[in-house]
Amino acid sequence: MRLLAEIAESAGSRSKLWLGTVEHFLGQSIPALDARDGTRLAGRVIDTCVRKPFGLVALADALPRLGASPDQTERMRSVADEWQARQFYPDADWPLMRARLTQLPPQRLHVLCRAATEGRLTALPERCQTPWDALIYLTGINATPTGLPPALLFLVRLAEELDQPETGSPAADDCLRWARAWAHDWELQEELDQAQAFTDTNQAPSLTGGVIIQLGPDVLERDVYVLSYWIQSDVRAWSPRRGRDRTVTSREVQDAVCQVVELAEKELRLDHPLMVECVVPFELLNLPVEQFTVQNGSSVPLGGRHTVFVRSLERLRNRSWHREWHSRWAHLNSHTSHSKIRFLPEDEQPGEAPMLDDVLGRDRQLAVLCLDAPPQRAEMDTALRRGVPVVIWPRQAAANLRSTVEQLANENDLADLPLRLSEARRHALNAGDREPHGAAMRGLAVMWDDPQRQPEATEDVGPLWVAP
Repeated sequence: MRLLAEIAESAGSRSKLWLGTVEHFLGQSIPALDARDGTRLAGRVIDTCVRKPFGLVALADALPRLGASPDQTERMRSVADEWQARQFYPDADWPLMRARLTQLPPQRLHVLCRAATEGRLTALPERCQTPWDALIYLTGINATPTGLPPALLFLVRLAEELDQPETGSPAADDCLRWARAWAHDWELQEELDQAQAFTDTNQAPSLTGGVIIQLGPDVLERDVYVLSYWIQSDVRAWSPRRGRDRTVTSREVQDAVCQVVELAEKELRLDHPLMVECVVPFELLNLPVEQFTVQNGSSVPLGGRHTVFVRSLERLRNRSWHREWHSRWAHLNSHTSHSKIRFLPEDEQPGEAPMLDDVLGRDRQLAVLCLDAPPQRAEMDTALRRGVPVVIWPRQAAANLRSTVEQLANENDLADLPLRLSEARRHALNAGDREPHGAAMRGLAVMWDDPQRQPEATEDVGPLWVAP
């Protein structure tokens, strides 16, 4: 209240205007009194706000308009978080929880936040510096599709994080005890059991975030592209946030792509590789994006740090091609043990577009093609029109191409191909010429085109582009 009293008293003769601003954000009038007394005015405002759902949140939203500093506003938001938490869960042992969780180290809070919200939140506000801050903030977030409130799921994931040999802590037992108590009160024991069984340690390694970068030809100028990008917090749940577009020339593409990837790295703050999807027109399809390096930065190429592959802009924008695209993709993901890679050309030399069309027409479950050279325009148009979601080719001639791709395919378990490609590229980069498949793997291009991830359907526009 002292904070609010200071702000109210500093308003002086503008106190009525100050009060009107609070009422506007609150959506409710505040009983009249002598507005010159800052302490009484602050008390009346707070008393009114705590009686209204999310009233303190509205008050925190109003503070910048009242002349409050960013630090003062964040302090009020923390107060609002804790008040809402106590109102939502009045029977919780909040004093003990605060004492325990405030003393804990950050423990990858942003990663746990994404897990607790199933990818809906990419990061916590800056004011959330401890597990306690994160917990009270998440109490104001709606339940996930699993039915568990994010605050409860956060306690489960925090307990898993704490209950490790290298970071073991008695607080892990406290977190689970609180989670079980809440689950019992809200009849969510079954959902809690499922959440505890579904831990990251029981899953194969997976990507936890990514960025889609799209280069579309400018309609007015040659050799100029419109670069758009979408940052995705969790590749398993489609909820990308779009950034502002910019125009680049072909000579600027490498630096611009690397800048977007660096922006995504800073925003997502992950300790795992990103999925970097480059949606490009045909003339850029053979661009070695995985070999891009940051100018005046790390010498490690993007493919040595992240999972990088290309996608087709033409197919994304041609809806008449989407039906068969969806069909072949569904087969790839539901029958992975039966999916095969078709290597072209074979004995019958079906590299020409008419013959390739015949091959794809006879086998409507074929989902992966491997070419022995960068695709020609007619050849790629046929593959795109026929719905083939995955096309692999060497950027340069490779004598051991087939054995390299078969090694990557892992006995036709193709659904996890991007992950294995990422690992193989990093291994080849580190091994150099000692690895038999190293040169072929480093020069391998992959078009991995998921029809369920169509970025131009996204309308949420993020902040303005800021060049590093």
